[in-house]
Amino acid sequence: MVAGVQMTSRIVEGLFGVLRKILRFIRLGFVPLIKSISVIIIIALILSGVSLLVSISLGSPVLRIFGPDSYFINQIGIISLFFLVAAPIFGLIVFFLRLGFKTKVKREVSFTVWTVWFIALFAAFYSGTMTGIDYKHREVLSTSSDLTINSKEIFINTWDENLDLNNLAQFVEVPLKIKGDSLYFHNVSVIYKTTDSPFITIEKVAEARALNQPRANERVKSINAPYKIEGNKIMISPWMRMPQDSKWRAHQIHYTIYVPKDINVHFNYNQNNPKPINIGYTR
Repeated sequence: MVAGVQMTSRIVEGLFGVLRKILRFIRLGFVPLIKSISVIIIIALILSGVSLLVSISLGSPVLRIFGPDSYFINQIGIISLFFLVAAPIFGLIVFFLRLGFKTKVKREVSFTVWTVWFIALFAAFYSGTMTGIDYKHREVLSTSSDLTINSKEIFINTWDENLDLNNLAQFVEVPLKIKGDSLYFHNVSVIYKTTDSPFITIEKVAEARALNQPRANERVKSINAPYKIEGNKIMISPWMRMPQDSKWRAHQIHYTIYVPKDINVHFNYNQNNPKPINIGYTR
């Protein structure tokens, strides 16, 4: 019996010895692999953080236009957007440093990172809220002009202003261009209707929003989408122009062109179609 116990003990010890050798082999084989993977991921995360910083820097003019009125709150919102993503990236870098290289990180560091993240979350939420309430009041401004065009055919077309790219914000996918002291948005629509009047009437309705009615009224008066008459052609710009220091608050311009019934109308996008046609930004 004693001999059997001794034999069993030797067998178990032998099995554990083999298992230890296998585990040692696995560890020796996989540790370099884990370190290599960790290094690759850490480099990718660092590049992601740098790309994020560059993207927010390039897009800051656009974020300013769409952000809250207050310059300080606007800047805080932009910085918060960076830290909302940067903090988790830093946390992942720390994780892979510990996994691949067993680097010890003090608790204070982790606590500081996540404290910054929660502050950034609150600041971004506050900045978004301040932007949202700026849409509270809506103002509409309507103007009309009567024209006489001696032709039985009218062509309603568009003309595009020469807006060269002169700002890094142009590379951000938004219907926005910046040139000189003006902003240009693609947010213009056109319809035409027949009328018993002998005149051609161009009615322009502009709309904007703001925190209060006086501010909304000021904003709606500051936008324009020019048109020009060339013979029997009515040419309307698809670009709505705003002052450079403007904030985007649902600005839009809608044209309605009233044409006498005995005149043939050729519409730029869909000939003789009375439905609204958006001549602005379409995707």
